Amino acid sequence: MVGSTGAGAKSVFAIDVTDPTNLDAESILLEIVASGDFADMGNIMGCGI
Repeated sequence: MVGSTGAGAKSVFAIDVTDPTNLDAESILLEIVASGDFADMGNIMGCGI
């Protein structure tokens, strides 16, 4: 699942939900925030996919 933290935040994330009964820290595949290489990231308003 890919989504944002909502309300126009400047971050996105990806979580492996293949087995939703076994979610843990290893299920987090990606988190990108507006800093460093992504400092120009705008506000994210879209829904997760």
